[in-house]
Amino acid sequence: MAALAIPFDNSLHYPTEKLLVSSVLGPRDRDVLSSLALTKDKVYVVVKRGQEFFSELPDLYELRPHNVGLVAFVPEKSKPNIKSTTEKCFDWIVFYDDSQTIYEGVKSLDEIQIPSLHVFGDELAELMPLEKIYLIHCEETSMSEVSRVREKLGLEGTYLEDVKHMRQKELIYELAEATGLPVPKSVHVDFSKTKDFDQILKNVMTKIGIFPMFSKPTMLVSGLGSVTLKNKEDLETWIMERLCDKHKSSYIVQEYVQGPEFSVIVVLLRNGKWKTLSVNHNLLSEETNLHKSLVKGPKTLNH
Repeated sequence: MAALAIPFDNSLHYPTEKLLVSSVLGPRDRDVLSSLALTKDKVYVVVKRGQEFFSELPDLYELRPHNVGLVAFVPEKSKPNIKSTTEKCFDWIVFYDDSQTIYEGVKSLDEIQIPSLHVFGDELAELMPLEKIYLIHCEETSMSEVSRVREKLGLEGTYLEDVKHMRQKELIYELAEATGLPVPKSVHVDFSKTKDFDQILKNVMTKIGIFPMFSKPTMLVSGLGSVTLKNKEDLETWIMERLCDKHKSSYIVQEYVQGPEFSVIVVLLRNGKWKTLSVNHNLLSEETNLHKSLVKGPKTLNH
């Protein structure tokens, strides 16, 4: 009997019909994964929501241990982007239909849904012992769903509660401020709990007080939902629009800071420590969005 995806919460702004995927794995997928279950001590599955594949995986083919299986779980539309040099790094690639993935228009990482991943997890659990399965998310937009599947199946790794400081910006800023790191003046506004226009306006003006300001959802990435507030009128309009939203969300309002922009990619290790994969200087303009890598960690999965 084909596995069905777990019920999804349609109380937000998802389609009202149930999101069901009957099966992900074909006969050949099952044969290969069953073989890996018998011949490998562990099987690592890297999960991608986005349709781009890994552009380069330096030295991975030569350095990866032979007793570990490596599988990629990626959208079917990734196929044209796969190079032979990266494809050979994997024992197998499972392609899934992402037509039911919920991503566009979400206001939180937790609203992203990948129904095929839940079905794949159930099917994989039928083919190999759970203690051999390790799921790895490869982008922030798949973090919540991978954590849910881990928790549902009881797999080793981080669950939603474990990664909340990596998903919720207000917690990140609180932690940074508590450790003495300089952060922009910030105000957390949760519109699902706060409905008083005057109080919100007063809190923001008291804590920040100068324009321009910058607002962004607490649980989105890549600048999605971000707005520059140039003056008090912009701020008042923005607050009123958020209060009128049918689906209330949480935001951070900050003082607008100008200067060179950098981003850091790190990997969280199983022992709770982390290592830097790369430090990037983001060269932004109207024509391009370039990331110049300044520091790269050795022997890493760059994506």
